Amino acid sequence: MKRFAMMMLFLLLAATVSAADYTVKPLPLPGGTTAGIAMDYIAFHAATNTVWVPAGATGAVDVIDASTKKIRQVTGFPTKEITVRDRKRVMGPSSVTFGDGEVFIGNRGDNSVCAVHPKTLVRGRCQVLDSMPDGLAYVGPTKEVWVTTPRDKSIRILDAGTLHEKSKLTFEGNPEGFAVDAKRHRFYTNLEDKDRTLAIDLTSHKTEATWNPGCGEDGPHGLRIDEKAGHLFVACSAKVEVLNAGGDGAILSSIDTGNGVDDFDYAGGLVYVGAARDGKLTIARADSSGHLSLVASVPTAAGARNPAVAKNGDVFLAHGGGTASSDLIVVSPAASPEPTQAELEKEAKISMEKARDIALAKVPHGKIASEELEREHGKLIYSFDIKTSQPGVTEVNVDAMNGHVIDVHHETPKAEATEKKQEAKHPR
Repeated sequence: MKRFAMMMLFLLLAATVSAADYTVKPLPLPGGTTAGIAMDYIAFHAATNTVWVPAGATGAVDVIDASTKKIRQVTGFPTKEITVRDRKRVMGPSSVTFGDGEVFIGNRGDNSVCAVHPKTLVRGRCQVLDSMPDGLAYVGPTKEVWVTTPRDKSIRILDAGTLHEKSKLTFEGNPEGFAVDAKRHRFYTNLEDKDRTLAIDLTSHKTEATWNPGCGEDGPHGLRIDEKAGHLFVACSAKVEVLNAGGDGAILSSIDTGNGVDDFDYAGGLVYVGAARDGKLTIARADSSGHLSLVASVPTAAGARNPAVAKNGDVFLAHGGGTASSDLIVVSPAASPEPTQAELEKEAKISMEKARDIALAKVPHGKIASEELEREHGKLIYSFDIKTSQPGVTEVNVDAMNGHVIDVHHETPKAEATEKKQEAKHPR
């Protein structure tokens, strides 16, 4: 027993030391009142290095530069007052997803889904649904936006190009949470009131599997997928679990997070979970077998939940109610000396030459304009800017440990110039 107690003390001290490696700061949002700003889903947009925050009752979506923390807004979204559990609340934009070069915003104020340009912030076409939207997920393989509408126990499937409703899927419970698995051609959601997790085929829309996460009375909430590993992460109210989505859906591991969990984020093999009631952020690592281990437990603020992780490692947490606040909470890893290229090269399993060949295979007739070995989200990657006869550059990121292509995207000359300015202001 004494030995066990000493071990537990060591683990607690280790977590405390990890927490000291992070700074926690509020980021006030515009338009806040004494009632605060209730937020739900937020997300990081890698192509523009911005965090998108649908800001509810303000009728705006706040777009935050992840490096400078400067805020721009998409305004003019309708709002409406409703009564929830004998309390009046003003509803507005509350969810966001990205795909096919656009941003899609779900608005509880008028039950609409609207497309927004990620750079100009100009709002385009909208589609009004006959039920209030909750979560949005862009589905790349079918070029659709799937919308959970739990009030009538359904999911609406919209054509991403037109936003016209193509299908309505109905269930025996309330859909909550989402994850898209292109490798297995599946969409995952939970039935929150039934404590079940579903795997749905993207084309036939049939439920291929039903799993029991065992979250209890509150049911399961957010979802994330590691497609390569076949691991589906499921948020319960006070823990996160890993299900074997590549197999029988069995629970592989879980980790306690504190109470008040809703949505969460997953990046670079790390799970980021905000517990609103307990006011803390849990960061955990998932290994290849699906085992979760604690990296850090960081005190935040009451109401801080639903994190979005930027590529520099900053974690933005939305305010989910319970107390009045108009702030995001930003948790940042403490600055550490940047490793040299020689030090990074010792870590890499794939040589620069081999990674270069892999990148060029993705851009026919291209020529390397610049190349770099760097660490993003804890992952070691080669980043190549490749020039072709077309204006701008194509950036290809290659995993330095296994040679897999992580990302390919094209940057216009204007976007390239903007990125270079940001890098000059905030050197690596």
